[in-house]
Parts: sequence; C-alpha cells; structure tokens
Amino acid sequence: MINSKNIKKMDELIRSSNNIAIVAHVDPDGDSIGSIMSLREILISKNKNIDFYVNGEIPFNYKFMKDVEKGYNSINKDEYDLLFVLDSSDIGRLGDKQHLIEISKNSICIDHHKTNEGFCDINIIESECSSTGEIIFEVFKKLDYKINKIASENIFTAIITDTGKFIYDNADFKTFENVSELLKNKIDKPSIIKNLYSNEPKNVFKLKSEVFNTTEFFYDDKVAISKLSLEMLDSYNLGLKDIDGLVERLRDIENVEISILIKELGKDKYKVSMRSIGNIDVSFLCSIFNGGGHKNAAGFSIKDITYEELKNKIIEEVSKYAI
Repeated sequence: MINSKNIKKMDELIRSSNNIAIVAHVDPDGDSIGSIMSLREILISKNKNIDFYVNGEIPFNYKFMKDVEKGYNSINKDEYDLLFVLDSSDIGRLGDKQHLIEISKNSICIDHHKTNEGFCDINIIESECSSTGEIIFEVFKKLDYKINKIASENIFTAIITDTGKFIYDNADFKTFENVSELLKNKIDKPSIIKNLYSNEPKNVFKLKSEVFNTTEFFYDDKVAISKLSLEMLDSYNLGLKDIDGLVERLRDIENVEISILIKELGKDKYKVSMRSIGNIDVSFLCSIFNGGGHKNAAGFSIKDITYEELKNKIIEEVSKYAI
C-alpha cells in the first residue's frame, strides 16, 4: 500500500512549485526514460515548467518517445522549486546530476529498488511494484491527475521493459490490472513493441552475434556468461547504450537460470549485468560485489581485476549461493 501521507505531501509541493526538474539514474533504460517522460507529461497538464535530464545517451530503441530529445545534458537553471528523482536507489546513481538536489528547494524520490533508504525530502519507495513507471501511474491516478495517452504509452514502456516483457516475478496481478487500464487509454501498443523489440540496426545485430559467440556455460548449462569488449564496440562504432536486452537474450537459452554479461569499460574495469528466472536472487549475488538491483535483474561495477579473475570469482560465488 502506497503511503497516503507522502502522496499528500507530494501533491502539496507540486501545487506550490512552478519550476520543476526531473532526473533519473545514469545509463538510462526503459523504466527510467519512460518514468521521466510520463511524469513530465502529467506535470505539464498542471501548467508546470518542466526541465528533464535523461542522464546519458538515449538507446536507439527509446528514441521514438515524444519529446525525449528535448532533455538537457547539463544543468539548465541555478535553482528549482522541486526536483523529482526517479528510479534511483542512491544519490550516487545520479552521476554528475547530483548537484540538482543541492539547487532544488525540495526533492521527491520515486523508486522501486528495495535497497533505497530514502535520500530526498519525500521518498515514495515501493519495492513491490514492477517498475517506477507503475508507481507513477498508481500515485497520480490516486491523486486524480490527468494521465493522457502519451503519458500512458510512456508508463507502458516503463513497465514492459522493467518486467522483461512481463517475464519477471515482479509482474503480478496488480501490474496486469494497471496495464489493462493503460490499454483503455488507446495506447499504440503494436508501435511501442515494434520500436522496443523489432527495430534493431544491422550493426547492433552483428555486435550481439559476436558477443553470443563468447558465451560459456557452467553448472549443467544453468549459468551463461558472455563478454562484451571495447574492441567489439569500437569495430561496430557502437556504445554500451546500444546493447540493451543482450543479457536478457542470454537468459532465454534453454536450461539457463542465470545469465551474466561482463562489459569492459577500460583496462581491468568492468560492468556486470545479471538476470535470472524464478527464485534465484541475483541482487544478492551482486551485493557481494557492492552492487544491487532486483531479484531477477541486478548488476555491479568493478575495477583492478582481469576478465578471467572476475569471471572465475563470479562462478565461485554463483556456486555458493544460487546453484
């Protein structure tokens, strides 16, 4: 049950604020971008001045969203009346946009990460919700704010991507009830799904093919580990933002219960993404490496370690806690 007291306080702050900023975590994904763009649409209907910060390059499959290109890369004002921080478990996830909290009179965090301890003035943290987008839908529906077709399409994008196309356990009966309400707003579901999942450039497809060829299987094929090197990215003139969905594809292989993608960021520096099915909690696995996330989708960053050392350490920890 979402805290009604916090919602009332949020409503009061919105009504008393004029210049509002919205930001989410670095390395934007479907939930963060969908949440930003839906909240922007909702607040514009209240005649608020909105600046939004996508906090990184927008992956190709999210560029279809209306006005997403209007986001700011650098901080646009000296002061804001109110700041919304979305889908961010801690202040460090804001990267170089942390300064927005300092220049905002008030701040509100809306998030669904269970590790979020609350770092804003008002914190609406609902770890049982499938996505931050779903929280936005429930909160503003409760407040009777207008949620138009565009906002509904952006919320749908947030939900479908953060549930892994409704595969993860976080997509429960309440999620499907909310999605059915979004469909009543006559959202263009076929177009959204095509842009998200059937619009991949040829060079992205070829890069993913190379990554798949690196895949190793462990523990009776229950664990799949792949490597994405900087050399691969450079050879196709691509960045990390362009390989969204790759680790999920690994998880779709027969018998695989945990998929792991190790992405090279620099010399002996890596970012690791994990996905799982069922009751295997990869957020716990990632916490061993000072990372986190959700039960079926988590990650961490690490440096001063070679690829082989990192792979072997991950395999060792997986054997202890998950297989």
